[in-house]
Amino acid sequence: MHNIKKILIVTNFYKPHISGITNYVEVLANFYSSKKIKIYILTGNTNNEKKISRVKNVIIIRSKILFNFGRGYFSLDLIKIFNYLSKKIDIINLHFPLVEILPIVLLSRKYKFITFHCMPPIIWSDIKSYFVSIYFYLSFTLSAILTKKIIVNTFDYYDMFFFSKLFRYKTKEIFPVLENRTTSSSDVNILSNNETPIIGFLGRICKEKGIDNIILASRLLNNKNIKHKILICGDLKDIRFKNYINNLKYKCKDNSSVKFLGKINENEKDNFYKKIHFLIFPSINYYESFGIVQLESMSYGKIVLSSNLKGVRIPVLKTNNGIILKNNNPESICKGIIECIELAKIKKQSNVLEDYNSNFSNNEFFYRYLKLIDIN
Repeated sequence: MHNIKKILIVTNFYKPHISGITNYVEVLANFYSSKKIKIYILTGNTNNEKKISRVKNVIIIRSKILFNFGRGYFSLDLIKIFNYLSKKIDIINLHFPLVEILPIVLLSRKYKFITFHCMPPIIWSDIKSYFVSIYFYLSFTLSAILTKKIIVNTFDYYDMFFFSKLFRYKTKEIFPVLENRTTSSSDVNILSNNETPIIGFLGRICKEKGIDNIILASRLLNNKNIKHKILICGDLKDIRFKNYINNLKYKCKDNSSVKFLGKINENEKDNFYKKIHFLIFPSINYYESFGIVQLESMSYGKIVLSSNLKGVRIPVLKTNNGIILKNNNPESICKGIIECIELAKIKKQSNVLEDYNSNFSNNEFFYRYLKLIDIN
């Protein structure tokens, strides 16, 4: 396998869709491409993009979507295109959750490995969601039997599932990383005594992210006369969560400490991380597997207040760059914010960055992915 020249990455979503998975795939594709490997990304055309495009020597092929369901879709065209492409490439990397994973695995005998990001949640009150979840469990389990390796973000998350023990012998843990960029941090404390703490949230504006509890915690802080500002970034026009978003705005109408910034671009995100003193990530979705925004915050020398969910807690546990919530109710979040304020007053940005770099190294990520396909 030392002469590998072509790798096919299959993922249900890719840029311009914004998620931790699309960021992960982009970092991986750009790295492989830098090693003179020809990279193809096969994904669904979820944003009416060109069917075939090229970005940084990575060829992106977008399939037609047959129908949508929940937050995902099914694409028969993706399976057809895969069947054609798989004959022309050397290695296949499948990013799960991937609706079409089982027929794809059965179609090719090429060297295949799965990058397991998360398992879609079961919504017990929705019978359709229940059957979809059963399909995902079965399709992953059967596909895992037929692939060489499984890559997981953390064993902490992956070990929640019954199939983890079945495939432990061929499973490797590789922590996610960010795209390489120039970072700088000050050798001063994150927060000075005379500053008003600025707390940031960045993500989908939906119930599973625990944003309503952030707002209720802000009320408790106001009742304690603790000055603070909370900046909430995310798409306020996402029709999937329209009622929830409107309810959040209503709850905040008399709270000047909370501000909604809406969807932000890369330049605005850069300013956001520079402005805040710490990030808050109080997800209540136990199927959330990591939370890449935590690494983004640390890469700017800022600490994190994080949920104690398996997988999600790993960035803070590994680096000590923040506080892990005991639970996600408003009282606990209020207490956690106070603890983070105190920590930010004694921890230097440079120390946060040092701890982050020593635990989430791009070099280690790239080395393991090179070793995975046996390229030196």
